[in-house]
Parts: sequence; structure tokens; C-alpha cells
Amino acid sequence: MLYETGPAHRPGMKGVKSVDWKMIVVFVLIVLFVVITVQNTEVVSFTLLFWQITMSRIVWLLITFVVGVAAGYILSMIRCRSSNSSEEEL
Repeated sequence: MLYETGPAHRPGMKGVKSVDWKMIVVFVLIVLFVVITVQNTEVVSFTLLFWQITMSRIVWLLITFVVGVAAGYILSMIRCRSSNSSEEEL
């Protein structure tokens, strides 16, 4: 027998809505992004060999975050494939 676990099926919980945790997490992440963006609006320069690149600090933070996530994803895929191929050889 399946039991309903929603708030309408709990005794004494009439009219109480369940908490939508996804919306709370999204809201907190949006607020955090706005705070970080507002605090990092100054322009910074970066010199690499003979290139000098100047842009907003938040853009640099986003670029390094995206590069880090991409590198982690690629390395995990390589590691996963190499462990799968070594298991197949056994």
C-alpha cells in the first residue's frame, strides 16, 4: 500500500504548503551572484607575455570559473574512460 506524504495528507497540517527547495536554492544563488557582481565591478589588467588585457573583474572571475569547470569535467571524463578501458582488458 502506498502512503501519501504531501502536506494535505498529514494530520493537523491543513493549509500548510510544502517548501520548494529548488526555488530557495535558485533564489539564494541569484542573490549571491548579484552581490559578487556588485562588489567586483572594477577594471583590472592582466598581462600575458606581450598581451595586456583589461576588463571587469567579474568577467575574469566568470572566465576562470568556466575554465575550471570545463577542465574538471574533461579530466573526469578522461579518467572515467581510462578506468573503463583498463577494466575491459582484465
